[in-house]
Amino acid sequence: MNKKLLLLFPAFFYYTQSLNAQANNRAGQDVVSASQLKTHTAAKGTAATGSRLISYVELSHDGVTYAYLDSTHFSYSGTRGSDYTWPIGRWDSSIALGYNTATSSWVALVRNFQSFDGNDDMYDKVGKTWNTSTNTWDNNDHTINIYDGAHNLLTQVAQTWDAVAVNWKNSSKTIDTYDPNNNVTDVVYQNWNAATSSWDNATHTIYNYDANNNLLTEIHQSWVAGNWKNSSMYTNTYDANNNLLTFISQNWNNATSNWVNYIKRTYTYGASNELLNYLYQFWNTTNNVWDNGRRYTYSNFTGINPGTRIWENWNTSTSSYENAVRTQYTYNTYGQYLSYYDESWNVGGFWQPTPGDGGVRFHYETYTTSVNNITNIGGDAKAYPVPANNLLNIDIDWNNAQPFTISLLDLSGRVCRSWHVPAAAHYHTAISVGDLPYGNYVLNIEGAEGHVVKQIVVSPN
Repeated sequence: MNKKLLLLFPAFFYYTQSLNAQANNRAGQDVVSASQLKTHTAAKGTAATGSRLISYVELSHDGVTYAYLDSTHFSYSGTRGSDYTWPIGRWDSSIALGYNTATSSWVALVRNFQSFDGNDDMYDKVGKTWNTSTNTWDNNDHTINIYDGAHNLLTQVAQTWDAVAVNWKNSSKTIDTYDPNNNVTDVVYQNWNAATSSWDNATHTIYNYDANNNLLTEIHQSWVAGNWKNSSMYTNTYDANNNLLTFISQNWNNATSNWVNYIKRTYTYGASNELLNYLYQFWNTTNNVWDNGRRYTYSNFTGINPGTRIWENWNTSTSSYENAVRTQYTYNTYGQYLSYYDESWNVGGFWQPTPGDGGVRFHYETYTTSVNNITNIGGDAKAYPVPANNLLNIDIDWNNAQPFTISLLDLSGRVCRSWHVPAAAHYHTAISVGDLPYGNYVLNIEGAEGHVVKQIVVSPN
């Protein structure tokens, strides 16, 4: 797709880009920066509350319609959820499919598996690619994360699969440091040197913040002849509401030992802090002025979510902006993207989809972000995973041993499962729920001396 999702909200794109500039040096590596992961873990269990992304399909106009391009699907466990705007998904597994226009079918491309520790931090990720010759999933990449007690990512190691040696080989590593406010202050990126079996410095990023924890400057350095040498710097300013006002990108000039302007972005907001305009400019080294480049204008808001974005390009001949692309968005009741579609400007004076214009459709599921006992008398019970898709595990601990009956009911009161257990104080079982319709259910545990009722969720495979 020619126009990627990162253009949905330039402000968000800048945020993830500037906090992860070192990712530019990680070409081909599926790794996540400390800043991104910190943002991700800072609000565990609150993002996409009640609604999480289960799939999205990317489209590209073929001259007739928005045709399938590729799609990605996610599965979860527990109370984790995520949506597209999270820098990292809180899913257990994902699969990416490509659309084969010749056969009108989906073809497997990539699978990813994530593991979470007891603090709900993602510590291990394995990526696999589909081998069309053997019809198997082959190991491709591996990421290992280590955190501190505040869920800050301290070290991240990226590995690639060596099919000959049949093991993982180190590829790159990041080492992150934080201030007392858990803002990342330094990120050192290293590459693995197979010849010396050691890590070699590659890049270094230094972050500075204001009293409101807004990122002020971001300096990028490269390792040259045993020393860190300046490469680029980003500088930000903010308004009284901590909205980003300006972003300036500069490159280091070794000859003059100073910073040289390169790109400037200027943002304008409305009374509700909604982004209204975004201006992109380039530094003119001949005239020492900022030349206009692109401009984005947002309108048709629902809250702070825009329904329309107009992309315009600066015409130096007429000294005016000219329409280029219009993007229209829709959202669900949680404020998450449901769809977006691009249309190009026709010189005839109207918007019209043209080949290459992109689109995306998003699909979600509602889920319970926490599971509490509705009734808890004389004992307790655990039911997991949440949501359950194939098997539901049930652990029961009574204060006193007793016989009891377990029933699983849908919200209409229909009994879906029911069985009796002889006298016991502790009980564990796993029941199949793969054949049940997706939705909320009630687990009723009725004992001779106790009663426990829990709400559970069953989701599709």
